[in-house]
Amino acid sequence: TLVVQDPQGVCPNGGSLKGKITGEIKTETGKATTSVDVDLMNNGQLKTEMSTVNDGKYAFYSLDLGLNYEIKPSRNDDPLNGVTTADIVKIQKHILGQEAITNPYLLIAADVNATGTITAADMSEIRKLILGVTSEFKAVQSWTFVPMSYVFANPSTPWSAPRTSN
Repeated sequence: TLVVQDPQGVCPNGGSLKGKITGEIKTETGKATTSVDVDLMNNGQLKTEMSTVNDGKYAFYSLDLGLNYEIKPSRNDDPLNGVTTADIVKIQKHILGQEAITNPYLLIAADVNATGTITAADMSEIRKLILGVTSEFKAVQSWTFVPMSYVFANPSTPWSAPRTSN
């Protein structure tokens, strides 16, 4: 005979199991990202939110089981972080067919006007930002996130990549 007792009240009452969702947000090169707002959505409604800290990790606890949750990261600060005139040159070479950008993440980053193509208009938006004419991109946030598990069907046209994880 086994008698289980819980004098400190550690065990949950009535078998009310809860779930958790944890993750880590990193750059393409594997560097942890900070200051990313992570929203936990359920049926299109915001359930809770948090921000990543130095290690890029997030965690949501005490979640009801059997529900569908969506993780939606966002960050829209310091749009000049990592943006230089060298990017404009690379985009120009890509447009002219001299040196194609083949990395799907770089293609997504270069499409700053969110048209699903890389054009001179993207170069113009980046130039305006570098020169201080504008303080942010009009059509996109300064950061975009694609789930690490996502496999690009066609890496040269990555525009439909998901920006959330279910």
